[in-house]
Amino acid sequence: MIYLSIGLVCTATLLIVIALRGRVVSRGVFCRKCRFDLAGIDLHGDQPKCPECGRDVADQRATRSVLRHKRPIVLTLGGLLLLTGGSLLGIVASNNTARILAVMPDRVVLKMHDMGFESAFTEIATNRLTRIPPLSDDTWAELIESALEHQANTNIVWDPRHGEVLLQAFTHARLSPEQIEQYFELGLVTFVDFQNEIRHGSESIGLKLEVQPDGRLYSLSGSTGLLTDGTDTVWNLNEIISGGVVDPAFETPMRNRGGYTSLHIPGKSGGGRGSVGGTIELKELDWDSIEPGQEYDFFIKYKMVVKRMSDGFSHYEREGILQQPVRVVPSDAQLVQLDTNPDTIARFEDHVAIRLAPLHILPVEKRRQTDRGVRLGQLGTICDSLPTVVAGRVIAIFEGHEYEIGRVGLDVLSGHGISSVQWTTEDPLPEPIIEAMLEAGSVTIEIRPDARLAERMPGVQSIFGLPIRFDDVIVTSEPIPSSQSSVPHPDQRTGRVVTDPVTD
Repeated sequence: MIYLSIGLVCTATLLIVIALRGRVVSRGVFCRKCRFDLAGIDLHGDQPKCPECGRDVADQRATRSVLRHKRPIVLTLGGLLLLTGGSLLGIVASNNTARILAVMPDRVVLKMHDMGFESAFTEIATNRLTRIPPLSDDTWAELIESALEHQANTNIVWDPRHGEVLLQAFTHARLSPEQIEQYFELGLVTFVDFQNEIRHGSESIGLKLEVQPDGRLYSLSGSTGLLTDGTDTVWNLNEIISGGVVDPAFETPMRNRGGYTSLHIPGKSGGGRGSVGGTIELKELDWDSIEPGQEYDFFIKYKMVVKRMSDGFSHYEREGILQQPVRVVPSDAQLVQLDTNPDTIARFEDHVAIRLAPLHILPVEKRRQTDRGVRLGQLGTICDSLPTVVAGRVIAIFEGHEYEIGRVGLDVLSGHGISSVQWTTEDPLPEPIIEAMLEAGSVTIEIRPDARLAERMPGVQSIFGLPIRFDDVIVTSEPIPSSQSSVPHPDQRTGRVVTDPVTD
């Protein structure tokens, strides 16, 4: 605004000078004092005088060769511009720009935005998009068109004020289907993350399909909680359809096809990414045609849908192929190291990094047969800034016997993370043992490191190398709320590092 104000003042000054100087209305010889036309008077005679005012006009400095009239219209315009520019300079100098803009009509503020007033656009983006009464439809249409043009021009730096316009327009159902298509097409980025290395002859390879809001989706406020479309919350449905190797050609359907991830539009507080894991089965891959020490391009075919949860309405769909080079190493190579560094152990002992929720055992009538066996129940895990990745088998210890509940791969190295382990067993557990666990009310549970399991976790090069034991984990058949909190709860149990498994 300051540059426009200075420009107005300079323009006004120039106009005032031009107006006061006036325009030429006549040429000849005129009395400089009274402007009388001296035509026909002998100026070289004996003491010539002006007939009108009596001034001695013998001196050349007493006359003028042109007659000018001031320009009142130009003078008035210059005065108005000077007043406007001076007022704006005063507003800028007193830091009252926002207060002045706040009381101006929408059309005036929008016009000032069109003229290049940055503070006017800030006023619109921060105060008027969610105001009651709302902006007019025409104003919204202009703002949306401008924001979409800005989003499409990747040669300029993204302005989050335009992101705020698009976010609020989507939230209040003001975008057309075509505009929504562009909004998410240019704003959401998908990529795949395979593990960097795979052992020759492996039966599977792990991966993550990740969806992240691009910089050209950033807004001022961000979506508070889950994104909504004016009707209900909107989620990403990420499906991994198939995967394989580019050359030698190999493709197989995915057993784990993905699932829903939350969709957050990032703002000043940042934004996260959503991811779903998967596993490509490689049992049918011709490993004889693959040489250890070489890189091969692994790929997935995927589908991403921005979907409204209440009725399944799809706002946007994208299908594509993502690939990443993976290095094949000898079959006896050690891909993941076990971290038993004393400093890492001390960090686990000094910080409550993992807690377990009660072990929920399903009633007999609710146990379901899956492709991996019978699902007996589930166990919740709550992580808080792990010192390093924890991956391994989850073992329940009860009356001197051990029962494998499942496997975990926990990589929440910052912030909080909540997940669950599904207790599924191929061999049915005798009912008397389950009843005895429920009657006792608690079991001991250990997470025992498994480097081979961690190989399926993309980007993981080392895991915690010692077991973590949780004593007196509650066993119950009572339903546990599906929404767990990262806040500690009396029913949760804290783990301790088992440094001496023989005596511990």
